Amino acid sequence: MEVVRRHGAALALTVAAPVAVWFLIGQLREGNGADYIFRIPEMNRSLEVGLGLVALAAAMGGAVRLHRDGRLRRGGRWRVYLQSLSGGVLFAVGLRIVTAASAGANIGGGMAMFFGPPIALYLCNGARINARQIRETGSCDALDPPEIALIAAGLAGAVLMALDFR
Repeated sequence: MEVVRRHGAALALTVAAPVAVWFLIGQLREGNGADYIFRIPEMNRSLEVGLGLVALAAAMGGAVRLHRDGRLRRGGRWRVYLQSLSGGVLFAVGLRIVTAASAGANIGGGMAMFFGPPIALYLCNGARINARQIRETGSCDALDPPEIALIAAGLAGAVLMALDFR
């Protein structure tokens, strides 16, 4: 039963965190911009707020549950969650930037489309490989400095691009 709770918390965190980030960033508009790279369908504002708050609560609950689990700190399991969570958050930020209204060229959207998917794919594939290594050997090596730099740069770049549109 404990394994089901831990996996449920991990699933809640990795699925709900990108939705919560999407909600927290909000719609990105620039002046009277009418140019879009990709336009998302309009959603009822109360439904959007409700989904965002539920996702935020689920992500926070999953994070608290995983933090309280002592096994997360042993064997490198946190590495799998960090990589999959980073990939999802990067995808959500990039999607918000791509769907932003702009008064001209959306250069940030082009950069998000060019750099975002390969980095997110790398992070999620790394999470899959690390999960297999943990399943087979019981532990996972520590994060390499280039991998730490890639995770930090990807998240920092996504946040800076999102703030640039505010």
